[in-house]
Amino acid sequence: MKKIIMILIAALLIPSGLVFAAPYYDVGDQFLAITAGPTTPILYNSEGENVIGPGFGERGKITLGGIVSIGYEVFVTNYLAVGGEIGYQFNFARNGNVLTSVPIHVKMTYLPIQGRFELPISFSIGANYLSFEDRAQITFSATVSIGVNFFIDDHWGIGINAGLSILPELYAGDPGKNGIDLDLPTTISAIYRH
Repeated sequence: MKKIIMILIAALLIPSGLVFAAPYYDVGDQFLAITAGPTTPILYNSEGENVIGPGFGERGKITLGGIVSIGYEVFVTNYLAVGGEIGYQFNFARNGNVLTSVPIHVKMTYLPIQGRFELPISFSIGANYLSFEDRAQITFSATVSIGVNFFIDDHWGIGINAGLSILPELYAGDPGKNGIDLDLPTTISAIYRH
């Protein structure tokens, strides 16, 4: 009976030790991440017409695409890092057109679990160059993501992230052309921390 109680106590204390462990990062520590992976469109609504998914839209449907980005962040507290990220994202339409976006974001990452294994929760917002068919513009966009990082040594690691990217397409002069693009990026990152 004592062994069972000790195992239950250990099972309860180990996860709390991971969550409430001493911070790994100091203010001023930094990391660089190169990220790539597929993006799955869940909604692209333009001019009031859905153009993604089976049974929606007549102009052509947006298919699986990809994203690549590079980001740099500096810790402003032991758990919070801020920095920037620039990327390139594309999705193909079945009619041959390409939806292209180039996000330039300010990024904030909270790391409640740190060390060899990490749990990054990120939010980024910024400008985005967007082009699709015969339209191109600069608009804003935002991304929220959560991931898991594993560090092979003190400096190098890999991460897997999943998120939601929101990219509104706003036309002040012609609101009938307004649209929104919602994507689910699933990425792998190479990370260097110092």
